[in-house]
Amino acid sequence: MIHAIAIDDEANALGIIREYALRLPGLELVKQFTDPVKALAFINSTPGIGLVFLDIRMAKLNGIELAEKLPPNVKVVIASAFSDYAQMGFELDVVDYLLKPFSFERFERAVKKASYALGVDIGSELKHSGPKLIPKHDDIILVKVGHKVVKFRLNEITHVQGSGNYVIIHTLNQKLLVLNTMKRIVELLMPYQFVRVHKSFIVSFQHIDSIEANAVIVNGISIPISDTMKDQFQEFLANHSTQI
Repeated sequence: MIHAIAIDDEANALGIIREYALRLPGLELVKQFTDPVKALAFINSTPGIGLVFLDIRMAKLNGIELAEKLPPNVKVVIASAFSDYAQMGFELDVVDYLLKPFSFERFERAVKKASYALGVDIGSELKHSGPKLIPKHDDIILVKVGHKVVKFRLNEITHVQGSGNYVIIHTLNQKLLVLNTMKRIVELLMPYQFVRVHKSFIVSFQHIDSIEANAVIVNGISIPISDTMKDQFQEFLANHSTQI
């Protein structure tokens, strides 16, 4: 079960989040706030809050400032009518960025991403053991590369390779070296049919060409399957495919 709150200075926006939350098993919207200062006090005094749906442009305290003050175990989904803050949001490691107006399906995808980030099973309709989200064209991550932030479409990422303090993100057309941790990249990608086959490799199920005894071929590249990951990989395949 995820215990969440919503913060927005518009009552109508809170009503939409409340309506959507009621349709999802395992998500409890504990409280809604139009005052971000009161919301922050509530979070700090209430154990168990794991997720915050957060607007950006608010009086007294804007969403970015509030997110910076949250405990590290609390995850954030930004819900804003403005796309200008997406880069700042992702630099704060928010789980997702919902651009208003958003559909129930888009809200559900954000909640499922949050469930992975929190390591919480939130009910039969969104179970971790069931099929994961299929990457769509509008599913993106923003990653800092050097002095700029680069947008990656998840359906174009074929695999990710760990390399010390860096990761190499391989797409259909390029590869980029990113200063980030495998742990953070795993958190971002695992809801979307990515699977770890080695301590240094995450692969996209969507781009697997074939599977050999100790390797998987992804977009024409052979990637090793480690002994410690074999059982996990086989379980993943059983949940996501039919073998004949």
